[in-house]
Amino acid sequence: MEKKSVRKDYFNFLRNPRYEKNIEVNPSRKLIILFKVFVLSYVGILIVTIPQTILVLFEVFKPVEMKSIKIYDSIVQQSSYKPYFNLLSVIIYPILEEISFRLPLTNFNVRNFKISFSVFSGLLISFLLVDSLWWPSTNFAFFLIEIFYILVLSCIVFILLNYKRDAFVNLKKRWNQKPNIIFYSSATLFAFMHIFNLDLDIYDVIFLPLILLPFFIFGISFGYVRIRLGLTYSILLHMIINGLVLGLRELG
Repeated sequence: MEKKSVRKDYFNFLRNPRYEKNIEVNPSRKLIILFKVFVLSYVGILIVTIPQTILVLFEVFKPVEMKSIKIYDSIVQQSSYKPYFNLLSVIIYPILEEISFRLPLTNFNVRNFKISFSVFSGLLISFLLVDSLWWPSTNFAFFLIEIFYILVLSCIVFILLNYKRDAFVNLKKRWNQKPNIIFYSSATLFAFMHIFNLDLDIYDVIFLPLILLPFFIFGISFGYVRIRLGLTYSILLHMIINGLVLGLRELG
């Protein structure tokens, strides 16, 4: 990797994903790689959003907004919940999402898979039940209870998985033989998970692949960084991107 350009390695990896970590790369070099992947990701985002931009110009469909951004604009900026919202968006959710989607991107490890699947399930169930759960009125308590629900649900799923040990035997063989399928499935699932955070109309469904494509680009970049540099760096990249989105919102 030291002798190879990051751009070439990035695209070579995407052509043929493998669970190959760059163990010998030092921390300063990792940060340089991280920055270059960040730039490549946004170049990719600019390219894949061109069709959306054209469709918007011709008024074929309206830009789809993220629910979290709408909440941020309409409620959070005018309330004392803002620091908790920022903490969730920039720190907590990147950690949980990277554990959910990127932790198991190695040769099959039962513990990693159980943790990943459990946290993913905790996030998914909490999103589906958000309107049915009890929520406190104070900001700090609301912040804590949101994390509490996700962690409790994750723990329940993890305990249940311990009763299904035999189910992982066949999965291990397929997981190790098909890293390309696992890698792109992870990025695709990551993109589709963001449906819960999109303010979609029924007419937007036909354009869903275009709408979700930017999230897929981020998913493959996070996956590349996780495999090449480690989970800590994919979490860091995720935090930087989420922080940039909110930072630009502040400037706007």
